[in-house]
Amino acid sequence: MDEIAKVPETCPECGALMGDKTAHADWHERTLDARLRKVSGQVTEQVQELAEKARRLGDRST
Repeated sequence: MDEIAKVPETCPECGALMGDKTAHADWHERTLDARLRKVSGQVTEQVQELAEKARRLGDRST
């Protein structure tokens, strides 16, 4: 009964349970950053497409 189960800490950034803090930090750097770059690029493309459509619609109305 002297042993206390070690409960993994929760990551303050993403809420995941961290068994190995170093591995989890590496995961944040590699995986999350890559996902954010991908999503950011997709959003940029969508904004550019919408801006082009708006320009074309503006050209038609004049």
